[in-house]
Amino acid sequence: MKVTYDSIPGVITKILEKVKQMESILEAELTNKGHYKTRAPGDQGEALTIDQASKILRISKATLYYKVRHKKVPFLKKGRRLYFFRNDLSMWEKSRNESSAKLSEPVSVKDPDWITVREAVKLLKLPTSRVYYTIRSKDMPVIAREGNRLYFSKRQLIEAFAEETKDC
Repeated sequence: MKVTYDSIPGVITKILEKVKQMESILEAELTNKGHYKTRAPGDQGEALTIDQASKILRISKATLYYKVRHKKVPFLKKGRRLYFFRNDLSMWEKSRNESSAKLSEPVSVKDPDWITVREAVKLLKLPTSRVYYTIRSKDMPVIAREGNRLYFSKRQLIEAFAEETKDC
């Protein structure tokens, strides 16, 4: 393609379009690989360093680095630097506090035949590992799952351990 004085504006326009396409492809690729999060220009808020963020969250820098590595806390990475935003951290901490409050709520058992592993350990006077092993080996179905607790049939657990003692 021969560039003349009259065709320069058109050529420059084409070059700028190609550069914009390459930028969008590169940005999408970096975002998909998790290198950084894109933020709206007006949504920046106050940028914090790792030291400031660890003080605000009341956790050590090592713990914060761990949470960043496992993407458990919102952050922005530009080059080798990490940035945190006060708004994002406050929302993250609020959601974390709400979820921990939900886990500590008492669970209402709907059937007297339901039993947790902890209750089974007390009832059968066996080590926790033995109860878990029997549940896995016998493929005991989970009757209910509420929060982080699993409920099994008390009758099935007792029968499974009765069968194991007969085999020995």
